[in-house]
Amino acid sequence: MHKENKKSFLEDESLTHHPFRVPEGYFDNFAGRLQQRIREEEEARVPVRRLRSPDRFRIAMAAAVILIALVTYPVIRILNVHDSRVNDYSDLVLLENMDLSDEDLYLLEMMADETSAGNEEDIYLDQAMKHLALHEVELDLISE
Repeated sequence: MHKENKKSFLEDESLTHHPFRVPEGYFDNFAGRLQQRIREEEEARVPVRRLRSPDRFRIAMAAAVILIALVTYPVIRILNVHDSRVNDYSDLVLLENMDLSDEDLYLLEMMADETSAGNEEDIYLDQAMKHLALHEVELDLISE
């Protein structure tokens, strides 16, 4: 049935002579209508604001600064961690070479761990009291 419609459409004599029809007078005002449509489309366009050269430069500089910060921050952190490990290791080597007794090492650890606020004399007295208490010195002797 579909083939019959195709054959009848292709065999129609009126369509072979004039296959397309347009309304009467269509091409009389065609140029004017086309120009009018072009003008309307141009007026309807939204003007595109382009970035001026200084704006582009500022945006590029801001992006460069952010990029540099993002790259250098992790590098600086890695280097600082490495330096602190080297410093800790050098302190340990120094303590091993000083030939300190266990009591002196204990005092050094106590001094390093001390985080309480106060002047140096209070800190020294506190550490001395802890040291003497560790070695079971009587409180009567301490207070004299």
